[in-house]
Amino acid sequence: MRFSDGVGINLESVQDTMSNRSNNKNSVWNAGVAVSYGNDGFAFGVTAGGNLGRGYGNGDERSWVNSHVGLQESNTTIISGGDTNIVGGVVRGKGIHTDIGGDLTIASLQDSLQYTGKQQNISGQITVGYGVSGSASYNQSKMNADYASVQEQSGLFAGDGGYQ
Repeated sequence: MRFSDGVGINLESVQDTMSNRSNNKNSVWNAGVAVSYGNDGFAFGVTAGGNLGRGYGNGDERSWVNSHVGLQESNTTIISGGDTNIVGGVVRGKGIHTDIGGDLTIASLQDSLQYTGKQQNISGQITVGYGVSGSASYNQSKMNADYASVQEQSGLFAGDGGYQ
């Protein structure tokens, strides 16, 4: 395979992006009659309670798909009269021959993911009758994530024929 240009060659990746936004709310209410039997006989009461919750999750992802040229089973030749840029690209060959008139730049691009999320819940229950009892709770969870990594290295990858 042969690539030739009198000015310069650019081999670049393709960007893929994804965004996700979600919100949630919930509420649950309950009411009823409480009956118990003990040493003092029957006891009656009224019970009521509820739960409220809300939250969100937001994520942004960016990934790169490298361009691929050349085959590992055949020789690959790159002839460039100017700068050659391999930014998110892979050149393969049994042997790789280059004749570059300017600078050769090879750079790998990082995939990235940012995520933030939060969930809150509050609940309570009360029983009134022969005495009073109640309970309440609140909980909250948060998540923040930030990730970046190169999934595929850019470069010139030669087999047994080496580099020339």
